[in-house]
Amino acid sequence: MFLRFTSRTNADGSVVRYVALAHNRRVDGRVKPDVLMNLGRADQVDVAGLRRLAASINRHYGDARLAGTQSEPWLSGWSRRPGNARSAGCSPVLGWPRRGRIIGRTGFFSAARWQVDQLGLALFDLVLTRLVADGADLHLAVDDTAHRRRGKKVHGAGWIHDGSAPARNKLAFGHRWVVVGVIVRPSLLSRPLCLPVLCRRWRGKGTASTVELAAHMITAIAARVPGRRVHVVAGAAYHGKSLRDLPTQVARYAARWAIEVTFFDTRQTLGVGQARNRTAQAVNRTWAFGMYVYTIVVLWYALHGHRSGIVTDRHIHAPWYLSKTDPSFADMLTALRRTLIAARFMGSRPAQPTNAEIRQVQRAWALAAP
Repeated sequence: MFLRFTSRTNADGSVVRYVALAHNRRVDGRVKPDVLMNLGRADQVDVAGLRRLAASINRHYGDARLAGTQSEPWLSGWSRRPGNARSAGCSPVLGWPRRGRIIGRTGFFSAARWQVDQLGLALFDLVLTRLVADGADLHLAVDDTAHRRRGKKVHGAGWIHDGSAPARNKLAFGHRWVVVGVIVRPSLLSRPLCLPVLCRRWRGKGTASTVELAAHMITAIAARVPGRRVHVVAGAAYHGKSLRDLPTQVARYAARWAIEVTFFDTRQTLGVGQARNRTAQAVNRTWAFGMYVYTIVVLWYALHGHRSGIVTDRHIHAPWYLSKTDPSFADMLTALRRTLIAARFMGSRPAQPTNAEIRQVQRAWALAAP
C-alpha cells in the first residue's frame, strides 16, 4: 500500500496535486497500480499521517508479496459485501475468478506474515489518537461470544456454551472468542461505541481461561498507555483472580452493553463469522480481522465520512424510523461502500465523468443501500 500523487495544471499555470491510496496488483503477469480511494487535494489532507498509516499497515503485514496484492482487497471487499464474508462471495467484488484455487484467495489469512495482536494494537493506537481525548481515562469493554462452525476438520472447534442462542439448549459447536474493545463517544453520536482492538480464541479446557485471556489483553493495552487510568467494562463472569491482579492503573466496573451492540452489528451487517476456513492459521485470524474491519469502518466514518444530512435522508427513505437521531453502523458502512464504488469507477485524475460512468455509479449506489 502506498500514496499515489497526480497533478493538474490550471489555466493560470498553477499546479494542483491530488493524493490517492493505492497498491500494486499483478494483472496478466504485470504489476499495475490500483487506486483504492481518492483522498482529495494534497494540500488539504495530512500527507505525513497518511504515509505513517500506510507504512504501519505494510510493516504489520510483513510479506510484501501478499500484503501488496491481498490485504487491501480483503479489507475493501469485506466492506463492500456486508453479510457475505465468504471468499467466494467476495470474488466478484475483488476481481477474482469464481473458479480456481481457493488457497490463492485466502492466503492472506493462512500464509501471510502478520500477527493478529500487532494489527490490533496498531488499530488501538489509531483509535487512541483520533477518538480519545488527550489525557482522558481509557474505557475498555470485555466479553466473549460464540462463533458456530460445522465440520470435523475445522481447527479448534468444539462444544461451547452459547448464551445468546434463542433456543433453550445453549450448547453449540464452534469457537469461543474473547474480545477487548475501546469504548468511545464520538461527537456525531449520542451513544457510546465499542471498537474491537484485540481478539483471542479460547483453546478449550486445560488452557488459559477466558478471564486469563482477557487479563493478558488488558495488560498489553495498559502497557501502551503508562500513567493513564484504564476502566474495564465487564460482566460478572469476568470477576476472577486474573483480573484482580491487573496493574494498579486499571479500575473495574460492570456495564458492557456497547460491546453487545458491536457483536450484533459485526454479525448481521458485516457478516463476521461466515468465512468457511479450516486451517489453524486462518481460523485464528479471519474472525479477528472481521472485528478489526468494524473498527476501521467507524474510524473512517468519524474522521471523513460523516455528513449532517444522513439522518434526514434516512427519514425520507424510511419514514417509519421516527425515533432515529444518530447514524447507525449500517449507515456508516453504506457511506464507505459508496465511496469505494466511486473510487473504483472513477480514475485517479479528476475529470468530467461520462454518462455511462454516472449510470454505473448510480446503480452501484442503489445496491449499496441497506
